[in-house]
Amino acid sequence: MTFNDWPWRHWRQRRGEALALRLNNQPLTWRELCARVDALASGFAAQGVMEGQGVALRAYNQPETLLAWLALLQCGARVLPLNPQLPAVLLQALLPALTMQHQLVLNGDVLPGIYRC
Repeated sequence: MTFNDWPWRHWRQRRGEALALRLNNQPLTWRELCARVDALASGFAAQGVMEGQGVALRAYNQPETLLAWLALLQCGARVLPLNPQLPAVLLQALLPALTMQHQLVLNGDVLPGIYRC
C-alpha cells in the first residue's frame, strides 16, 4: 500500500514558501523540505530500499535524522530507530531477529550510509 498524500507535500502546495522548520538555525520552507526529502528518498530507493522493507535507523537526535526518517517513510519502509551507541555485538544479535533489510547510520562508529543487514 502506497501513501501519496504526505503532510509535507500538502503544505508545499498550500504554503510552499512558508517556514516549515529550522535546521541548525537555518530556515527551511515547505518547498525546500519537500525537495530535500524527495532527494533523500530517491537516493534510498537507488540503494535498494523498497516498500515494506525494514530499515534500522541508527542516529542521534539531530535535524538530519528527521529528514532521513521522512524520506524512509516516503519510500514505504518500516523504520526502527536505534541508539547509535548500541554495541556491535548486540546489534549483530538483534538485527536478524528484527527482520531489518537495511541499516542507516547517521552518526556513530560507522560511515554514514545505507547498509544491507
